[in-house]
Amino acid sequence: MFVRGHPSNIARSRLLLAKRAYLLAGNLRTNRDDPAGRIAAIVLYDFSIETIMKLAVETLGNARVARDFPAVLNQLDEGLTIANLPPLTMRRLILYTI
Repeated sequence: MFVRGHPSNIARSRLLLAKRAYLLAGNLRTNRDDPAGRIAAIVLYDFSIETIMKLAVETLGNARVARDFPAVLNQLDEGLTIANLPPLTMRRLILYTI
C-alpha cells in the first residue's frame, strides 16, 4: 500500500524544476509573434510532464524507470494499481497523441 510521506530534497527540487518549466511553457505558448517560443513551449511541456511521471514511478516503488514514454506510462499504471490508487484517466488518448 502506498504511504504518503514528505518528498526528499532531491524530489522536491525536481518537482519545483518541473513546475517552473510548465509555467514557463504556459507563458511561451501564448506569444503569437514568436514561433520559436511556441516550439520551446512544446519541449518544456514534454520535459515537465515526463519528469513528473518518472518521479511518480520512482515514488511508487520502481527504482528503475524506463526511458521511452509508453514504457513509463505502463510503469506508472502498474505502480498505481499496486498502491491501490485509481488508474490514469484517458490513457488511450495519452498514447494516441504521442
